[in-house]
Amino acid sequence: MRFMLLMIPQGYESAAPGTTPDARAVEAMMKYNESLASAGVLIAVDGLHPPSMRARVTFGGGNPKVTPGISPDVKEVLGGYWMIQANSKEEAIEWASRCPASDNETIEIRQVQEFEDFPAEIQQVVARFPEMSVSHPTTATENTPTTNEAQIRQLIADQQRAICAKDVDQIMSRYANEVILFDVKPPFQTKGKDAVRQLWQDCLPYFPDAFEMETRDLTITVNDDLAVAHWLFRFQGEQDHPPCKRGCAPPLFARKSGATGRFYTNTSQCHLIQGLLKQSSPSTHRNFVEAVLESQLNAAKRSL
Repeated sequence: MRFMLLMIPQGYESAAPGTTPDARAVEAMMKYNESLASAGVLIAVDGLHPPSMRARVTFGGGNPKVTPGISPDVKEVLGGYWMIQANSKEEAIEWASRCPASDNETIEIRQVQEFEDFPAEIQQVVARFPEMSVSHPTTATENTPTTNEAQIRQLIADQQRAICAKDVDQIMSRYANEVILFDVKPPFQTKGKDAVRQLWQDCLPYFPDAFEMETRDLTITVNDDLAVAHWLFRFQGEQDHPPCKRGCAPPLFARKSGATGRFYTNTSQCHLIQGLLKQSSPSTHRNFVEAVLESQLNAAKRSL
């Protein structure tokens, strides 16, 4: 899920053009932004110039009318925003609560409408515009690293929701038919979508009836049409259930690579090494993936 954290600073509606916060406040906010980025939840962040520099366009009677500057009846204005990726509204609230805001500042949390939030007739309309992002119907998609990373974060979040719902069909919808899943336990490789489906069908019954997944330190590397991601995650749910017990104090996070896959545990930590290699991929892409996977696999073996 994507959420907008909207900063509403009281008094900003009367700020002079060019007004900026002091250096100490900026430093505190940059540390907060850094924590969001390190946790892998930050998609975008920006501050806004004072409303005294703005223009407003209204459409009375269907005719656009431009009004410069601030209106005297405006009581609240935006000072900036964050776009974050979170697994729930509660998680977004938790992140907003950590902001080093001042006494005069309020953060409003709004969930972004995703494709699946719309009724079928609207989804059909959106589907007629393939140049637009299907998963983000209200946002134009450009082939930029920032957009690619946002889509990957959304993919990971969607996959985690499918895992928590124990929905094998949704989980498998994000795998390519020729997927190769690498792991640190024999047989070290699982090839093909059917074999990976069987892995999920075997392990999901051992999960608790209700649980969530917490993600931290998501790192994404984008290279043209290929991307590699790795992150830490842990399960949260029934305290006495084995998968969730590993997440109790002291908190233990598993290292995960790629967008989807299966995990294994040992007595101290767990790692997952997996990748997707398409036969049609250029040799440079194959070398890139193989180098990343080999490096992570060696690191995982050394830690066992």
